[in-house]
Amino acid sequence: MKNFKKLFTLTLSAFFALTMLFTFASCIVVDDGAQAQPLTGMMSVVIDSQEEGQSAKVYTVDLTEYTDKNSVEDVINGLAESSDLYYEGYKGGYGMFYTALGYRTQNGEYEQTQYILQQNPAEGKYIYVYTTVQADKDTSNYKTEIDYNGITLTNAGMGTSNMHLEDGATVYFTYIVY
Repeated sequence: MKNFKKLFTLTLSAFFALTMLFTFASCIVVDDGAQAQPLTGMMSVVIDSQEEGQSAKVYTVDLTEYTDKNSVEDVINGLAESSDLYYEGYKGGYGMFYTALGYRTQNGEYEQTQYILQQNPAEGKYIYVYTTVQADKDTSNYKTEIDYNGITLTNAGMGTSNMHLEDGATVYFTYIVY
């Protein structure tokens, strides 16, 4: 009887261990194994408060520095490292949640930040992302569209960490007010 209890306990422990292993393994994102493909062309990142008297800040991005495995979040990080782009935000369930976007300027020996967009929950102002990339557009009944320089953009249906890079694309950051 003692051996049976021991065997039963070991079998039950093994069962639970395998169950936990398969449960956690199912949460792991698996790479599809495809080789990252280099991109070509250019895209634009636009930061625009749409306020009178302020012009949009436009960044032209050389996509040859990226692959099809990269995202808009990678482009924003790259611009923050290689240009004057500045952002604040935090990682959430859908990727990066931007709370401020702007640029850095040098004033003598001091670096200053000029905000173009800065979230203000008290006023219901939040940073919103629009795109021309078909695969990233919101397709729900709640989608919104805006025009920028004759281009129609649709709000993104996903976070920037999942948004695709594409030759000729425009990614446009502005305010939405709730």
